[in-house]
Amino acid sequence: MDRIFHDRTEAGRILATRLAHLAHRSEVLVLALPRGGVPVGFEVAQALGLALDVLVVRKLGVPGNQELAMGAIASGGASFRNEPVIATWAVTPREFRRAVARETAELVRREAAYRGSRPAVEVTGRTVIVVDDGIATGSTMRAAIHALRACRPSGLVVAAPVIAADTVQELQPMVDEVVTVLAPDQLRAIGEFYADFRQTTDDEVRALLARATRPPAPRAAARSQPIPEQWVWHYRTLVALRDHLQGARGGRLAEAGEAMEPPSLHGVDFTSELQDRDLAAALPPDPFEARREIEAALWRIRHGVYGICEVSGVRIPADQLRMRPWRRCVEGVAGGVAASGS
Repeated sequence: MDRIFHDRTEAGRILATRLAHLAHRSEVLVLALPRGGVPVGFEVAQALGLALDVLVVRKLGVPGNQELAMGAIASGGASFRNEPVIATWAVTPREFRRAVARETAELVRREAAYRGSRPAVEVTGRTVIVVDDGIATGSTMRAAIHALRACRPSGLVVAAPVIAADTVQELQPMVDEVVTVLAPDQLRAIGEFYADFRQTTDDEVRALLARATRPPAPRAAARSQPIPEQWVWHYRTLVALRDHLQGARGGRLAEAGEAMEPPSLHGVDFTSELQDRDLAAALPPDPFEARREIEAALWRIRHGVYGICEVSGVRIPADQLRMRPWRRCVEGVAGGVAASGS
């Protein structure tokens, strides 16, 4: 076993570091699967300054074989028909309608219990991060994905602290990104990866959703705190690396410099040092992956968790951080742990 999360709160905070490239974007929405996914989704939404809502998913089981999904419905009116299963099992239109009616009643009941009178958040045209506390076989998540696609989001991201390795491979073609902290080859039970895996209650779900209704902090606020002096070089170097990827240096460097105390080296010096040390060449070859690692490292600096191994919790040696300032773990360039679908 790679590691054990203390609880869903800690797992959500760690998972948020893997999603830093989506932080403080008004078009991004976190949808958590109740009940266990809500504490995780709450921490992700709070850390990244994103809106949070629940996504209640109800599988439509084949008559006589309820474990086999012939479709699914979800919050916001999303629905999915598994036509091959419907045809193979000769499900009649009446049987399908009865299943929809039965599960819709349960979905409405659960939504009322969690959300009260607040309507579901609109997902059309938005990037949606679907969060759960763990994914084993992925049947519920697949149903959620299919149902959400009917609402035409602009992007879909699946995120959970632990996802079975084979399930990661199965989900990747279905969405834009799969993000996880751990991807074990053997995953018998999600609870094995948590020290505290007590059941989340309806009251806890309601309380978290109520707290999440507070407006998220604007992006500028996330940069208002001074960067610790020990990380100034790393912060500026990461910004220069990001600008190297974007091909736009000056403005971004000035923007980052406004948040720093005390003043450090000028951006031009960092550009020269990047060339001397060839840090840019050491980045992941995929530009998207490289940008994601950089943004995640900048987020960790701003939130006081930079330089701490995400697997063991120990301090990363200073020489390793100088060689790879985007490093997230003692082992390996990018942390040696299962990350997003790359």
